Amino acid sequence: MSAFVVEDRTINRIVSHLCFNRDLEWLRSEFCEAARAASDEEIGAALFKLNCDAVEARYGVGEAAKFRPLDYQFQLESASARQVYDEIATLQYQCSEGDVPETALFKLLVQLRAAVADDVIGQTAQQGEMEAELENSLYARCEACCKGIKHDDRHCGAPVARRLLVGVGRIRRVA
Repeated sequence: MSAFVVEDRTINRIVSHLCFNRDLEWLRSEFCEAARAASDEEIGAALFKLNCDAVEARYGVGEAAKFRPLDYQFQLESASARQVYDEIATLQYQCSEGDVPETALFKLLVQLRAAVADDVIGQTAQQGEMEAELENSLYARCEACCKGIKHDDRHCGAPVARRLLVGVGRIRRVA
């Protein structure tokens, strides 16, 4: 296994997600307690330190500074739940050295990853439901528009629904 010090963006997206997502306020409170932090900036700094501790556990004291300047700067940075999930996975892997995985902060990172995964799965299911509803609507509109005559995609009364379904790959585009 190897480890490196992640970019500020990785930590900033994670902390920003904790800040922006009201459903995760309870978990943000847990992060504050575990990191002895009173702000998002302090949570970010604690996660950065966690990452540096793991790198030094792997390569030796003072080695984290060889990967990048140890000048972490927090700034809010929004990202999709899927991007946040990937950033958490990256940070979690890079912090999996020495006794870092036994820390409360690392364990909270694991909990956060699971919570974000649940959110991603929920969004994916909703998208599939919306696509199915749109497809049903398209065919209902087409049936009403074409009134039993031979269907013509270019003159169908549901062009917006058709374009959306072509865009998500649910139906084929007709030339």
